[in-house]
Amino acid sequence: MFLQVVLLSILGFIFYQDLKYRALHILLPILILIVGSLLLHFPLNLILKNALVNICFFLFIFGAMVLYMRIRHKNFANPLQAYFGLGDVLFFVSITPLFELKKYLVFLITSMLFAIILYFLFLKKKEIKSIPLAGFSSILLGFILIVKNFLEPFFLLLC
Repeated sequence: MFLQVVLLSILGFIFYQDLKYRALHILLPILILIVGSLLLHFPLNLILKNALVNICFFLFIFGAMVLYMRIRHKNFANPLQAYFGLGDVLFFVSITPLFELKKYLVFLITSMLFAIILYFLFLKKKEIKSIPLAGFSSILLGFILIVKNFLEPFFLLLC
C-alpha cells in the first residue's frame, strides 16, 4: 500500500510539473520505473523482458510519428524540441514494466486521446500551444491504479 501511495504521489508531481513548467525533473521517471517495478510480483527477468518489448514497441510508434511529422511539415528539426518533450518520452518508457504489450498499446492510445481531449477542454482557450502529454497521461495512469486498487478486493464478487 505504501508503494502505491508513493507511485500516485510521483504521478501527481509529474502532472503538476508538466502542467506548470512543461518539463519534468529527471528523477521522476526514474522513480516511476523503480517504484513500479517494486510493485510487481513477477520475477525480474520477466519484468525486464516485458519492459524491453514495450520499449521497442514505443520506439517504433514514436519513430513512425516523427517520420510522419517530418514528411508532413517538411521539417527535419529535432523531434524532442519540435514535436514531443523529452519528459514525455521518458515517462512512456518508465511505465513500460507496468503493462503487458496489449495493455501498453491501449494505454498509449488512450492517454494520447485523453491528453488531446483535456487540452481542448481546458488549455486551448488559454491559447497554450503545447500539450502536457506526460502530465495528462500520469493523471490517467493514477486513475487506473486507484480504480484497480478499489476493484481488486471485489473481483471475486464480480466473477
